Amino acid sequence: MGTFGPGPFDNDTALDFAAEASNWEVLQSVFKRINEILQTGDDIDADDAQTAIAAAEIVATGMGRGLSDTPQHISPNLLTSPDDTLVEQAQSAVSAVLMGSELLDLWAEDDASSFNESMHDLMRRLNPEVPFDPKPWAENDPIPENAQCCICGELIEQAMVELTLRLRHDGFNDATRYLTAHTLCMNKVLHPRHFVQDWTFKI
Repeated sequence: MGTFGPGPFDNDTALDFAAEASNWEVLQSVFKRINEILQTGDDIDADDAQTAIAAAEIVATGMGRGLSDTPQHISPNLLTSPDDTLVEQAQSAVSAVLMGSELLDLWAEDDASSFNESMHDLMRRLNPEVPFDPKPWAENDPIPENAQCCICGELIEQAMVELTLRLRHDGFNDATRYLTAHTLCMNKVLHPRHFVQDWTFKI
């Protein structure tokens, strides 16, 4: 796979793509291909998935929400603000990769936690409604008082998931327990195919 890390440009496929991408139309063609594959119901192969993730990272960089080392990989033409349609196409492409791609299974055999953490970060940076420098939840939408992450054990001050764990042996032995966890903590322990996608959209 020519991969040396979980980041969007930590693989040869992404670096080769970045060297060739000179305008937004190139990214649009990548997102169009991902959508066409999605329509067939087939899994996206690893190279297409890595290219789509790299293209999405370029979009995030154009939004001013990129990783610090991304600009060195991309054309200065792509350091301008992408339009809303391109942002939505990038979001959809990342979502498609996380719903079914060869890349997920390859990472599941290696270090799913680091890959999931990288995808969680990219997904949130592609969300213009999510603060780039995350802040605690607003007072009018508080998290449950003293909510504690069932994975890391720390109190939850930002994005979280609520879990219902049902233990069932038979019809007469059934117990349900309710848990909370940081979204990131949950994603780090899941198989990539079960990644919790936490997009935020304007209403």
